[in-house]
Amino acid sequence: MNIGLGPNAKHAAREFARAKFDGVVDKGGNDYMFHCDKVAKRVEHLGDDYYVVGMLHDVFEDCYKHEDGKCYWAEFERDLKEAGVVHGYNVPVMHALDRLSKRDGEEYFDYLNRVAVDRMAIDVKIADLYDNIDIDRIPEEIRIAADYERIGKYKMAIRYLRAMRDLRINLNRDEF
Repeated sequence: MNIGLGPNAKHAAREFARAKFDGVVDKGGNDYMFHCDKVAKRVEHLGDDYYVVGMLHDVFEDCYKHEDGKCYWAEFERDLKEAGVVHGYNVPVMHALDRLSKRDGEEYFDYLNRVAVDRMAIDVKIADLYDNIDIDRIPEEIRIAADYERIGKYKMAIRYLRAMRDLRINLNRDEF
């Protein structure tokens, strides 16, 4: 068990995401939980904390916006604690979730630069992007040009984040 995660954090995170995305579908009409499951499974081998972040990577950004247009981090953190996902303040998990939550009005590559400073956020975002570039998620008869343009943007983002992850790894070595 990772410090700061609840004893059943993986299950709690999945149930939390399921409740938040109940009835939500993706661009192809698929249950949104399929996406959350795929992202979490793709990073699960890196640890329970990665799985939790993968499962919850879209929750704050998509589910915590109020009528005033603002999102309230304290509310999200409280709900994660009440659900048994985290105990106290799990810095790596909460930091990665914050990095993965795009801000209103934020340019896409500014967002990627925020993601790129956190190893866990990088790995989860790459997993997210790999699922998002799967054009088969969208039935052929409803695909539009913007779907293919978005895939091109996401492929470029994957290359950028991989390069940043590799740079972080190389900078952390003592071989200089």
